Amino acid sequence: MCWRLAGHHAMPALTLTAVQSGVMAVGAMAISLVASNGAWHMPPATASFWWGMAYLVLLCTVFAFFAQNHAASRSSPSRVSLLMGSEPVFGALIAVYGFGETVGVWGWAGGLLIVGAAWWVTMPQKPVVRPQIP
Repeated sequence: MCWRLAGHHAMPALTLTAVQSGVMAVGAMAISLVASNGAWHMPPATASFWWGMAYLVLLCTVFAFFAQNHAASRSSPSRVSLLMGSEPVFGALIAVYGFGETVGVWGWAGGLLIVGAAWWVTMPQKPVVRPQIP
């Protein structure tokens, strides 16, 4: 029921989601201030903007983080690493085949490395044989 952290500590999915959302909010504010040379720009005051913002924040970010954390806490570490490690590749495939984006040779090579690394870490490992010292 809980996400395991540092071996002996557990954090519920809702708490982890709150931490992730807070880090994202602070990070986005910092990046926007740096990108705008320290000038704070007010967002539009239209209802359509705020309904769109509420949808993106609540459903596409907070709910998505919570669903992912909740599901990850109920699955094996190898499955979670395979899913989260290959997430960028699925995003690239959807962008290419669903939205017509173009990806160069280096992009596909990077995606192949991500999938290969995620697959490799899920492979059963041979036990390490240590010599016995008398």
